[in-house]
Amino acid sequence: MAESCNYEEKSDQYEEREISEYWLLAPEQSVVMVLALTEDGSYQEAIFSGSDRIVSSTFSNFALTAEQVLNPPE
Repeated sequence: MAESCNYEEKSDQYEEREISEYWLLAPEQSVVMVLALTEDGSYQEAIFSGSDRIVSSTFSNFALTAEQVLNPPE
């Protein structure tokens, strides 16, 4: 529950500062969330897992999957 509140608080802070995009990594759920600021000032969330290639408007040439980000080679 505290984690959820922290995400909401951070989202509000990022929105106030007009951060165009931010990522949340949730290894315990095996997901990468990319939140992109829309023209109306809210965030659109995209969720990637497993072999999903992460799509980012900020890093258009980014070519890693959620699994590669969450489990990098040692």
